[in-house]
Amino acid sequence: MEIKETTEYCPKPYYLLQGTVLGERYEIGTVIGEGNFGITYIGWDSLLESRVAIKEFFPISRVSRNVEKNGEEVYVFETKVYEENLHKYLDEGKRLSRLNQVEGIVSIRDFVHANNTAYIIMDYIEGISLKEYVKNHGPIALEPALDMMRPVMQALEKVHANDLIHRDISPDNIMVTEEGKLVLVDFGSARQLDIMDEKSRTVQIKDGFSSPELYISHGDQGPWSDVYSICATLYYMLVGMPPEGAVSRLLKDEMPPLTEMPQVVGEYGVKAAIMKGMNLQQDERYPTMGELGKALRKAKKLKGKPVSLWKWCAGAGACMLAVVLAVGYTTGLFTEDQKMELVPSKKRTVERAVSTDILATEEPAIATINPVDDELERPQTVIVPQVKGFGYKKAKKLIQNAGMKCKVIWVKSEKKSGQVIKQSKEAGLVCQAGSEIQIRVSKGVSKTSSSVSTRTEPSRKTSDKQYDGVIE
Repeated sequence: MEIKETTEYCPKPYYLLQGTVLGERYEIGTVIGEGNFGITYIGWDSLLESRVAIKEFFPISRVSRNVEKNGEEVYVFETKVYEENLHKYLDEGKRLSRLNQVEGIVSIRDFVHANNTAYIIMDYIEGISLKEYVKNHGPIALEPALDMMRPVMQALEKVHANDLIHRDISPDNIMVTEEGKLVLVDFGSARQLDIMDEKSRTVQIKDGFSSPELYISHGDQGPWSDVYSICATLYYMLVGMPPEGAVSRLLKDEMPPLTEMPQVVGEYGVKAAIMKGMNLQQDERYPTMGELGKALRKAKKLKGKPVSLWKWCAGAGACMLAVVLAVGYTTGLFTEDQKMELVPSKKRTVERAVSTDILATEEPAIATINPVDDELERPQTVIVPQVKGFGYKKAKKLIQNAGMKCKVIWVKSEKKSGQVIKQSKEAGLVCQAGSEIQIRVSKGVSKTSSSVSTRTEPSRKTSDKQYDGVIE
């Protein structure tokens, strides 16, 4: 399988050569990512005939290799430390493989030992990074941002339950799929921070997204560290700019909070919960991803800014006065004339004109308030997928998976028959779940200049399809 390159590829001497086969099954392609602890290649699974991502354990500060001169063997500088890290690397992969098919994180397919190192074979995620997505489309509204991030948060809760911490969450490591879903990737270097030296640590820091304790040699790291990074990523999604780095904030915190940004429309409590998750003091953050999710759900039900003390007192006083007046009105404390003085003047005039006998027989009006479920109150939002250029069957599936309705219009076109040539809603737009998107699909054109088409048109056997018109 030939792997096409979309950009100019400049391999380094220690990259595996394209075409290298691992485990008699996985073919190495170009490098798509590199960090302090490993190299990620795009690859091809010859058994399942699909693209994969291949993460090679290659801690650059501990090893060396020159594939062009000395083959593919890894030369290790510090054998003991290297072996400890290699063991931990594989242990992480095995733990993560228990979470395969969990929405929100990349699934692991296989492990391969070769070249004196190890490789984790993962699903290849089609799409772009969250960083690129926000750069291309601008800030995301609060409700859609929370909807998109929720599966990632729930997946991280399960990751933490398996005694793993990601420690490298940022918009660079979150992919936006063609369906508009978020998937967290690149777990390969998460645990190596426990052993690597201070110089190696600094490579993993993502300014603006790493919590303060990640900057410290023996910082107390835990699920709360990932909480900081998730909230910082939400900040980026809502504002369109990365938050201020933790070190800068420790010196002088001038980062504008979400609660003071009128352009970020949404519940005050939700924005305050995100800012709490970014607290510089880890004891002041939510200790787990579950606690963060609980706080966000609770804040959605408490709408508006918190009431100031004097307003609360005024409201409480008014309520107390109303209770006193009601008791006095019903217990005979007031005379009939005094009771009438308590009624607004317009209503008092009407009541005095009506016979007291009639008033005595009327049922009092009762106002009822029906509770509204918060999840039903707010319509769910979805992101329009890119379907132009796809076959109409795949396009329909992408649209339906995104939570939208699809209408198809067949038109004559020079494009290949069955190919989507136009969509009514632009990809990346935010709209309400269940909304409709129309796609125009080519049915081809006549191969002759005759006005009578000799081309076979799509079948009209099924009653639910109208070619030259709308279907579905």
